[in-house]
Amino acid sequence: MAAKSEVSRYEVEIPKNISPSAYDMIQDTSSQRMVSNYVNNNAGVIKKVNYFAAALVDVFGKVVNVDVVVPIVFSDDTKANLKISGIRSINEINFEYQTGSAETSRGSKIPDRLSDFQGRIKFGDLVEYGKFGTLALTYGVSSGTPKVCQADVIVNCRRISSGHYECTGQTLLCP
Repeated sequence: MAAKSEVSRYEVEIPKNISPSAYDMIQDTSSQRMVSNYVNNNAGVIKKVNYFAAALVDVFGKVVNVDVVVPIVFSDDTKANLKISGIRSINEINFEYQTGSAETSRGSKIPDRLSDFQGRIKFGDLVEYGKFGTLALTYGVSSGTPKVCQADVIVNCRRISSGHYECTGQTLLCP
């Protein structure tokens, strides 16, 4: 169990050229693979030892339903977790995106399935809000248009009927 706490102390920064945002990684298996490869190829010796130990814990931890995760942060300050899913070789660990772990730059959960488009979601700027809008469209959810103010952008999402959700854009501190 010590390996789990050791691994989760490391937050891996993902360069923009690997994957610019958690929004890109959520539904794109190619981006997930690139991030996983980056973590494997750029971990120092200590991290690799911890990853390998954590992978062993994961293999045995499946019996008690324990996930071993590596927190990652992207250049736009969005975050997600990679879950250790096995051992590829003595030098490589299998990672996969941990469903439900992606966060906006302001700590709100990024929806990664239709039913997650509920509640208040806070963004750092209109660029991030645009990434959310693109993601929402892939689920058929309209994201509204926020007013521009000197504050964080937020949306309030709600279920309007079975299988249908909508998000209303706004910002904090707007008149």
